[in-house]
Amino acid sequence: MELNAEQLETLLPHRPPIVMLDRVIDLLPNESGTGIRAFRDGDTCFEGHFPELPILPGVLAIEAFAQTAMAVFLAEHANGEAPNKLGLLLKVNEMAFSEKIVPGRTVEFAIKVDRQVGPFAFVDCKATGEGKKFAIGKITLKIGN
Repeated sequence: MELNAEQLETLLPHRPPIVMLDRVIDLLPNESGTGIRAFRDGDTCFEGHFPELPILPGVLAIEAFAQTAMAVFLAEHANGEAPNKLGLLLKVNEMAFSEKIVPGRTVEFAIKVDRQVGPFAFVDCKATGEGKKFAIGKITLKIGN
């Protein structure tokens, strides 16, 4: 399954400039998916970080993982009404960054749901692209209102 930008706008409450995904591919509802983002010169996410050497703040990479995970959990609503469901990032269990994300790079934010306990989802994350590994980690989300 795949979600385009228009479907993501229906599913997720995020709006520019905090939308971190162009689309989601390889999506298995409630299990896994890969958010794709092509970073460009002039993207607001690079403003001020740093003016002479634009680097994506790590917290925004984590946000991209969380948005990908929520798309995976809400995918069943992709062709219908917007869901009345909210997901919140509760915890960054661990995260390591090994390569800078800069303008001109296309990054794949892959997530896999490790397990769900009630409303809590424990998610494995890996960001890759262009033969590079940008980040790897684990996050916890609360799914529901």
